[in-house]
This record gives sequence, structure tokens and C-alpha cells, in this order.
Amino acid sequence: MAKKKEGLFTKAALEKLSSPEQLDVMMEVTKPAGWVALGAVGFLLGVVILYSIFGSIPSTVDGQGILIRGVALVDVEAKTDGSIKTLDVTVGQQVEIGDVIATVWQGGLEVKIKDLEDEIAQKTAEYGQAEIEASSAVSKQVVALESNITSLDSRLRSQATALQEADVALARARESRANGLTTQAQVDVAIGRVRTITESIEALEQQKKTIPGQIAVLQNQLATTATGHLLELSELQRTLETTIRSKNSATQVVSVATGRVLELRVRPGTLVSSKTVVVSLEPFDRKETPEGKIVGLPSTHAGTVINIISAGRFVEEGGSLAEVRADGEDHVIKAAKGGKVEKVLVAVDDAVEKGAVLVHLQPVKVEITPSTLQAIIFVPAGEGKHITPDDVVRISPSTVKAEEYGFMLGKVSSISDYPVTFAGMMETLKNDSLVQEFMGESAPLEVTAGLEIAPKDSNVSGYAWSSGEGPPIGIQGGTKCTVQIVVDERRPISYVLPILKSATGL
Repeated sequence: MAKKKEGLFTKAALEKLSSPEQLDVMMEVTKPAGWVALGAVGFLLGVVILYSIFGSIPSTVDGQGILIRGVALVDVEAKTDGSIKTLDVTVGQQVEIGDVIATVWQGGLEVKIKDLEDEIAQKTAEYGQAEIEASSAVSKQVVALESNITSLDSRLRSQATALQEADVALARARESRANGLTTQAQVDVAIGRVRTITESIEALEQQKKTIPGQIAVLQNQLATTATGHLLELSELQRTLETTIRSKNSATQVVSVATGRVLELRVRPGTLVSSKTVVVSLEPFDRKETPEGKIVGLPSTHAGTVINIISAGRFVEEGGSLAEVRADGEDHVIKAAKGGKVEKVLVAVDDAVEKGAVLVHLQPVKVEITPSTLQAIIFVPAGEGKHITPDDVVRISPSTVKAEEYGFMLGKVSSISDYPVTFAGMMETLKNDSLVQEFMGESAPLEVTAGLEIAPKDSNVSGYAWSSGEGPPIGIQGGTKCTVQIVVDERRPISYVLPILKSATGL
């Protein structure tokens, strides 16, 4: 039987064409994926609307600065000329008041001593010659003035004789006038001559009176000049003696504050002057509580005091209190107790006996704690005028990744009224390169911000962070940072409404 030939279209296609309306089948308007997308858009739109009403956009002023403890860093100066022999501290080391920072070697002062000796000899010769010449000149002037007195005396005697003769002539003229033998005019002439001679005598006597005063002035000027020369030479001699005493000696540079060494400004072998900064310190808070009565600390040797601690200084038990020179040998007087020096009873060059009390000392209990960090921030002067106290501060230390740990939180505590100068920034930062970096192209405003303290033991740093726990490391003073200061916060819708009003004319 022959196979039936198949048609060109499938059976399903033919059935669909035979009933194109398909009224019995539900029509699919939107696919499920479309509904999901529409829901997502609606949700996002709702979030945007809610954020525009209840959210906020901050206006910030950007700045840069450094985290420090206390109001400023503390510089420790060499206090003497010489070269650094030893540097006894390292960066990060904690030191207390009176701790040895470095030793300055004062060897090589022979040139200075020779210069002082030459200067003294030269000025002694110059002043001696000047005084001889001045004395000679004054003597000549005094002789001339005394000669003037002799001349005035001679003239006064002559005028006295002339006055007697004029008085006699006046008496005769008056007698002749009374007898009618002369005129009144002749009498008047005689009276005028008496008056003229009298005035001349008075002028000569007044001139004579001034001469002793002139002589005294000249002698006083000579004495004053000589005294000034003597004082200058005495001062040079004292400087020479001090320099000779310092020759080939080593002077200790001690800390003037309790804190942490932040930067070493010199190294062994560096030549220094009395004003050279040896180290910069980050100061710590130091609490001293008196314990017991004030005690006197005695000298353990008899001799001449060549160095003595100053009042107000803190000395550790066994620390250096003074130096006494006896028989050409220097002896260090050590403190039998530690405490604060209340009063110094002797001075350099004083002679003391063994057992003589050198200072009165108050024993104290010392508690040292690091000061709370604060941010010293520098912002452009134009933008900084918008900053007010208590503005929120966001601080990003250079040692922490902000994208990972967020930023430290704080508040503005003060802002300078005027842009700070280079010298003003140096007072705070004690570092030329930092000042130049923060100064920028124009003088900035200085802002101080206190950091928000975190609850105890809540994180490693001890300060509040935007991320909660913050980084797993402590934040040290001297860390540079970038800063955002929030000067205003506005709801996003407040930016949109003015545009809509302008567009609609409402």
C-alpha cells in the first residue's frame, strides 16, 4: 500500500491558524522578571525620597594637621656652646624632668679664650690711652676756667674802683645841682654811669659762679667714662674666667619636661650653640603630691660651688644636686632623697663647708600619664571663617587606612581670629619642614580640636572612631593627619525645593 504523503505544516500550526482568537487562553501582559525590576525601582525611589527628607548632606572644610599632646611640643636646648659628645635618648623614649638628654663637649675653647685675652689687652690699652688723653683735655679746660676766674676777679676789682669813683662823682653832681651850679641832665648822666657799672659787676659775679659747676661737670664726665671702661673690662674678665673654667669640661643637657622624645634634632659630633634644639618632646601630664616635710640636703665636700640645681627642678634620689671644687678636683653632690627643690641656699662661686645645707627639698610622689591627644589643624583662611567651636571634626591619621577603619571623631575647641604667621606655627610645631608643609601658599587659620574619648577598654587607641572599634594599633603624638570639619548639614530636599520653585514659578 502506498505511504500517504505528509503535509507542509505541522498539526499544531494548523490548529493555531484555525482558531486565531484563542479566547480560552490567558494572555501574559508582563513577565515575572519585569515585576521584580519594577519593585526594585520603586523600593529605590522610596529610599531616595526618605533620604531626601530625613537624611543630611554635610558641608565640610578640609585641612591638614598633626596630633600632639599638650598645647605644644617642648624643645630642649643645648644651653651651651660645643659639640654633641653623646646622645642619651632615642625617639619614643619617655623622659622625666632632669633626665640627661645629651652631653655637650666644650673642648676646643682655646681660640675663644685667646680672643678674649686679646680683646681685654687691646681694650685695656685703648681705654688707658683714651683716659690719658681725656684727662689731659679736661685738665687744660680746668686750667683755662681757673684762669678765667683770675681774670674775672681782676675785672671785678677794677669795676669796684670805678663804682666808688662813680658814686663820688654822683654825689658831687647832686651837690652842684642843689647849689644851682649844674643841670639835672648832668646828674642823670652820673646816675646812669653808676647803674652801668653795677650791672657789669653783677654780670661778672654771675659768670664767676658758673665756673665751678663747669669744672665739676668735666670731672664727672671723665669719671663716668673711666667707670664705664672698668665695668666693660670686668665683664670681659668674668667671661674669660667662666670660659677657662668650662674648658675641656662636659655639660649635660637635661630634660625640661616630662614626656616622650618625638624627634632628635642633632646627632653625635654636631656643633651646637646655647640655643640649638637637641630634641623635641611630646609633654605628658605630671602630678606631684607632697609627701612629708621639707628637708635640707647637705654638701658632702668642702670647697667652692661651681654648679647648683635651680629652684623648682625635680631631682631623683641619687641625682646630681651640685658640683663643688676642692683642691682642683670637682665633686658631684648627689641628692640623698628625691623631690622638688623648693629653695636654693647657695650660689655659684660661694664657699661651703662639708655638711652645709645647699637646698631645701620637698619629697613628692610623682604620677605621670600621657596627655590626651588633640589635633592642631591648619585650614585656608577664607574657608576657615565658617568654622565655629563645637563643630564636628573627622580626623584621618596618616598611619591608618580610612577606607578600612574610618576616621577619629572630635570637636573644634578653638580657632584663631587671624591667620597664623610662620613664627607662630614654629612656636607650636617646633619643626621647619612641617611649618612649610602646612603653611601652603598663604597663612592659614589654626584650629584646635579635642578628640572624643571611647568607653574604657572598648578599643586599642582609646579614642572614638566612625567605624566603632577603630584600628588595632595605638595612635601616637606627632602623627600627621588629614581633617574634615563639618560646618553645616542640610537635608537633600532643601537643595531640590528651590529648583522646583524656580521651574514652576510657585
